[in-house]
Amino acid sequence: MKSDYESGVQMAERGDLNMALIFFGQGAEKGDAKSLFALGTYYHSGQGVEKDLPKARALFERASAAGLPAARAMLGIIYREGQGVTKDAARAISYFKQASDGCSDIAQEKLAQMLYAGEGIAQDRIEALAYLYVAANSQENPDAIAGVRHVERELSEAQREQAKVRSFHIAQAMQCKDQ
Repeated sequence: MKSDYESGVQMAERGDLNMALIFFGQGAEKGDAKSLFALGTYYHSGQGVEKDLPKARALFERASAAGLPAARAMLGIIYREGQGVTKDAARAISYFKQASDGCSDIAQEKLAQMLYAGEGIAQDRIEALAYLYVAANSQENPDAIAGVRHVERELSEAQREQAKVRSFHIAQAMQCKDQ
């Protein structure tokens, strides 16, 4: 028997958004992290429902509390961009680090952007490149791959080697969970 989440995904793929939302809602009521996240994405984008950023954030927070890295990445985005909340770079970084440790390539890429720019954290282009290497290798993230090319041009060979060593340690510390 399919889970509410799996049924919701199947309905969304068929284009039946109303049924998808029903299934995701049922799963969310049961505390299923993937359903909470899926429902949150609909409220975040306003697709099929009225856009409701506080509700989306609450759903992402519940999915994050259940350990879903993708939800933590979304919370990082919300706090970095100030979507329905006051911008909070420190909170965004915290969420991105947690999601990165859970193997979210999106969080790794966003954390790298913040490190590169010194946004809410000390600027560290070697560390930024290390996170980009991890994001590019783990999920073949095209934005991370482009970021690698960009940052590599700015660093010396020795700095690139430092970033590669650091990326190995970052990858070793990750505890991948179902995204």
